[in-house]
Amino acid sequence: MKTFTFLCVRPDGAIPAMELSLLPDEDAARSRASELLAEHASSHAVEIWNDDALFESVARID
Repeated sequence: MKTFTFLCVRPDGAIPAMELSLLPDEDAARSRASELLAEHASSHAVEIWNDDALFESVARID
């Protein structure tokens, strides 16, 4: 299991939500990022961090 940090990012750069999750792998982290985008309509992207490094940014597709 790995610890991932998710930052929901609005277009103005504000971060209205953050979540820490213990997940089995990177695919599970990508899935959780997509769920967070669905839950936080004001966010245009979710950054996925693993330790102190940005792993991936998942953007909303409208």
